[in-house]
Amino acid sequence: MMTRKDYVKVAEILNRHFENYPVEISDFKELVFDFADMFEKDNPNFNQYKFIEAVYGKDNTQWR
Repeated sequence: MMTRKDYVKVAEILNRHFENYPVEISDFKELVFDFADMFEKDNPNFNQYKFIEAVYGKDNTQWR
């Protein structure tokens, strides 16, 4: 099972790519949601909303 530290690191990596590289928004969104689904299956206490918010930033609504 992964730990909170692992989830935070993955979110940080994805956030860097979201902010610094030209990626197709729909492709990136699918990637982020796939990670969130995988993490939730790994850990029932995993909060997908917090993870997605960490990737996109709290004030960003592009993922909705």
